[in-house]
Amino acid sequence: MHAVLQLSRTAWRIYRKLDDCAIEIATQSFAAEELSEQGSRILEALASEKYKGEAIIVALGADWCLSTTISVANQRELRDRQSVLFRLEESIPWNAEEFVGDYITSGKNLFLVAAPTDPLGELFQNLESNGAAIQAIVPAALLAWSEHSKHYDSPDRHVVVLEDGECIDLVYVEGRRPMTWTSLPSNSSVLTQELLRLAMESGTLMSVIGYGVSAAHQEALKACEAISDTSFNAEVPTRYLAVFAGTRILLGEIEPPLDLKRDAFGRSFGNVALARYRRLLDASMALVALCVIAAGLFRTDRIIRDTERVVASQSDVYRGAFPNSKVPTGITSRLESELAKLKGLQGEDSSLSPALSVTSVLFSTLSAAPTDRRFRLLEIRIEEGRLYLDGEVRDHSDAEIFAQRLRAQGIEVPPPKTLRLDDKRVSLRITGTAASKAIPTSQKSS
Repeated sequence: MHAVLQLSRTAWRIYRKLDDCAIEIATQSFAAEELSEQGSRILEALASEKYKGEAIIVALGADWCLSTTISVANQRELRDRQSVLFRLEESIPWNAEEFVGDYITSGKNLFLVAAPTDPLGELFQNLESNGAAIQAIVPAALLAWSEHSKHYDSPDRHVVVLEDGECIDLVYVEGRRPMTWTSLPSNSSVLTQELLRLAMESGTLMSVIGYGVSAAHQEALKACEAISDTSFNAEVPTRYLAVFAGTRILLGEIEPPLDLKRDAFGRSFGNVALARYRRLLDASMALVALCVIAAGLFRTDRIIRDTERVVASQSDVYRGAFPNSKVPTGITSRLESELAKLKGLQGEDSSLSPALSVTSVLFSTLSAAPTDRRFRLLEIRIEEGRLYLDGEVRDHSDAEIFAQRLRAQGIEVPPPKTLRLDDKRVSLRITGTAASKAIPTSQKSS
């Protein structure tokens, strides 16, 4: 059951949306000092409607809220939420620790709303600790404005007039964002005076769109000099708009314009209506993670067993070749070392790779050195036909020229590695492999 709880200082009502109507399923009036007792009564009213912990929206009355609009110098100020709320502290009679606030941004303007921590925090905690799932806490007037803005193609600047009983809310909108919110008593004179003030501040005549506005107030608005045009929808009560918007939020169709469900009012968990599906998704992801971990452990175990078999096979080969020697830790490197010794003792063999003369490779390397470039060779190392060269050149292009000339000498050289040391030096590192057939005979004999 998706429900909207409208809460003022002296009454609460519970609504649910049915087709195009908002059905009031429970209501209760109370004295201001009896607020702490209302948690159990609200829960009883929900239980009578077979409530089973579904998400609900709290629509706060204007008598709980204070609002203001401030300007920020740049967008970086918005990164620190607490600093923004301290700015709100300058405009309202509460300290930062005494209220919960949220805001809507519009360029460099911030529209901020606050509600007192005491006594609302205790009520909301009582509701949630006893099974009520509060998804969001939003002023009722802003819920109504949100429903209006989604379904009404309104001018860039206009005032939404929301009349509900003895209270009239004015939401001044600019660029499809609320700029000010004022709650007034149901009085035509007060209403027109406030509209005149808004017109003077904005420097333009006001377009008015009204919901639930009485006939007397409609006549007063039409006669007001600050108003350019009016449009009224008396068939849709203001509280219905709030219920419709709250239901859309619960269904995940729209986001709340702002949300006071934070800090002392509790932590917001996003769309509570989707919580069951989110838990199923989390469980599925956990199961997938477990499967991946299990597969990784199985593969690791298999690799370990294969490695043990290879090591055992190498050990058998080593024992067969060297029966009187202890099997070393690095069998492969030891076998390579013994092979190198055999090459030195037996010379070239059809089964062994032909050896290259170190002097031939050195001759080719020095022959490749560019004579038209300045360079410094710090190390030349030649091992089994492999060339390792470290040095310094003047520019990165000089390193590539050196590499190209080495290739011309029959040495296979990948792109050299260079690093700029300062304005006049570039470090050079070249590795290459010299092929026997690539070394000229004259060089071999030398």
